[in-house]
Amino acid sequence: MKFLQILTFYEKYLIDFYTYNKQIVNYSYKDQLNELIRDGFGASHIFAPYLNDLGYDSHLVIANNSPAQLQWAKENNIHHENKQEILIDIVKKQVDLIKPDILYFTDPVTFDDSFINTLNHRPNLIIGWRAATFLQNTKLSKFDIILSNAEIFRQKSFELGAKSFEFFFPGFPDFISNIVKNESPKLDIVFSGNVSGEHRNRLEYLKIITNYSNKRSNLSTAFFIPELHPNSLPLNIQKLNNGPCWGINMYRALKCGRIVLNIDIDFGDGGNMRLFETTGVGSFLLTQYQDKVAKYFEPGKEVETFRSPEEMIEKIEYYLKYPQKREDIAYRGQQKCLSEFSIKNRAIDFDNIIRKYMSKKRNSKLLNQKTVSDLKKKSMTYIDNNNFEKAFEIIIQAKALKIPTYNLDYMKAICFVRMNRPFDAIESLREELRFFPENVEAKKLLVQLSEDFLPPKEYKYRNYEFSSILKKIKPNTMLSEERLFSLFVLSRHICLIDLPGNFVECGVAAGGSSALIAYVIKKYSKRLRHLYSFDSFEGMPEPSKEDTLYNGAEAQKIGWGAGTCAASIQYVSSFWENLNLSDIIIPVKGYFNKKLSEKKNEIGQISFMHLDGDWYESTKTILENFYSNIAEGGALQVDDYGHWSGCQKAIHEFELQNEISFNINKIDSTGIWFFKKS
Repeated sequence: MKFLQILTFYEKYLIDFYTYNKQIVNYSYKDQLNELIRDGFGASHIFAPYLNDLGYDSHLVIANNSPAQLQWAKENNIHHENKQEILIDIVKKQVDLIKPDILYFTDPVTFDDSFINTLNHRPNLIIGWRAATFLQNTKLSKFDIILSNAEIFRQKSFELGAKSFEFFFPGFPDFISNIVKNESPKLDIVFSGNVSGEHRNRLEYLKIITNYSNKRSNLSTAFFIPELHPNSLPLNIQKLNNGPCWGINMYRALKCGRIVLNIDIDFGDGGNMRLFETTGVGSFLLTQYQDKVAKYFEPGKEVETFRSPEEMIEKIEYYLKYPQKREDIAYRGQQKCLSEFSIKNRAIDFDNIIRKYMSKKRNSKLLNQKTVSDLKKKSMTYIDNNNFEKAFEIIIQAKALKIPTYNLDYMKAICFVRMNRPFDAIESLREELRFFPENVEAKKLLVQLSEDFLPPKEYKYRNYEFSSILKKIKPNTMLSEERLFSLFVLSRHICLIDLPGNFVECGVAAGGSSALIAYVIKKYSKRLRHLYSFDSFEGMPEPSKEDTLYNGAEAQKIGWGAGTCAASIQYVSSFWENLNLSDIIIPVKGYFNKKLSEKKNEIGQISFMHLDGDWYESTKTILENFYSNIAEGGALQVDDYGHWSGCQKAIHEFELQNEISFNINKIDSTGIWFFKKS
């Protein structure tokens, strides 16, 4: 399974890292990433390298690391138009390129639903980690699991839309204890951590320690606190503060303390990372008592705890006075941490969580697959008994489940042939072969039907250029030659007059019409522009009662309803790549009611749009989202205006609601085009 972990690091740490290691900015992407991992920042949260040992193909991205991310873009020939969102765009490209089965975010606030909705690739499992408060507008409905070591986030995660919550805590990387093992204690008391509005209790304890230290000249105390802004800390604490200590230097600072002090965040319940980081390097930990501390370490034996300021001071004095007892506790704490809470062990628990939820998803899919399999067997029985109409009804039910199944479209084609619908049979066979190109029987029947019903003919249009590209794309489109020629002429016209704006196609199917439009852009456009190609890439959505032929026949009942006209995004992308058009086309996977609004601002002005959504709701959604983006003089072509009554109804309702009138031009019995008036 492919696993991708996306993290964000503190901006101040990244600035300091590259300031002190200036040469690293010139390293390759992989080498920059390795240097950061070796430095140990966030090491307790970095699981990707350890999952490789468990059979995963793991990848790691530090999303806000500008030098490394820009280097990745350079190495992968990725160019960016939107400089303001360049880092976010690079992360999207990385997800699209890696195509992970599992996507794990340690910052599900930055990368919440609003980011996930923009991805073309949708992983099987999306996981987030959180141990700090959520922002008010965070949305987590796309997350299958939220992990946290703080139970207080369980209910909040569900409120924000997460499907599941699992208690989980990170681990300690063994390599860090080896790096700092020769450091010896030099300071009596050490504290390292943040002080923010969520650390009021921590701040009070630090004030007490500061006052205590100031009264004892022989006591050495050092704080390592990153200040949010100048003078954000009380003056007496500032005097003991050495500023932020990042990565390996933080672990060295912990190792240099005879006593490392830990005070949890205000809403914490005793499981913050300092618990493992301090014990992991072999230092003595004095931590604020919480019930959960004992879940990890035995107080008085492997760590020590305090419940009040007085007890904290008392135990500081006691363990400074009796160093052997302090060192024995530190030793036992380290042994416990390295044996039970190493990141390698935690990776095993993480793997178990992943496999549990992947199994749940797989079981759900298997249930649908079994249903399709049962329906397929049932329809085959009807075909064997020459009851093709009944078999056809059952195949339609199976197709609506949108699970590509060997021979299903072949059986549908047989029914079409027996129902005297040879051209529908040809399209069904093409769909079968898009998913199962090795199906010999489907190939034979397609050849036979094509010879009988699609005899060789000269193309109607004498334009040599159009005829040449038509031969390449015709097997991948259901559009008539007339409608394809109209797309060719209109898109070329927009390029030649140099009307600014991107092109959009809503309804891609097997990708033939997108290829035609992209070809025109590549040859004739005088400016940089892209074709945004929208499709579910898993078949048509459910039609509504509005979606009938003009004789009243319902779309679902005649065999072209839910789940039909399908091609995988991998198949279509490969087709475009073979025609050298991938640099022009931006495929967007998902249904129109979700994806169009998400991409509206990114696309900006539109100068040409092809509406091939078939249904009433689809056509209505396209116009409502994108018509306002279309430039004056921009061209629109509608594929199903004369075929499905719902499509025509949506066009005229939009005219009425917006008090406009389209100057409609007929192409053939179903297609139309018009320009947007000024």
